[in-house]
Amino acid sequence: MNQDGLPVHRAADLYEKGQLTDEQVLTAIGRGDRQFLNEALALKTGFSPETVGQVLTSQSPRILVALCWKAGLLMRTAFQTQLKIAQISSSELISAKDGLHYPFGGAEMREILRFLSD
Repeated sequence: MNQDGLPVHRAADLYEKGQLTDEQVLTAIGRGDRQFLNEALALKTGFSPETVGQVLTSQSPRILVALCWKAGLLMRTAFQTQLKIAQISSSELISAKDGLHYPFGGAEMREILRFLSD
């Protein structure tokens, strides 16, 4: 348990139950829970927590958006991650295409992520 009385590995617990959803991730983002987000993205993408942590602090919105895409999260979640966790400047934020969709195709996303191989 941490100081809030929550289990330390709650992202892993949710993941094992198949309940690690966008809603859970957005809730964590809303409370600024970087540890939960890091663990969730690592579990959902297969990248190490260290690699995910580097992306979250990289100030690179393209890599962050591609990581959220690989995790199967909605673009809305990727946007909130850029804004509230990675604190990307407003001029650099990558927005959804048509207000909903990822702005890059799968091939481009895979190319962006190619540099993250653990």
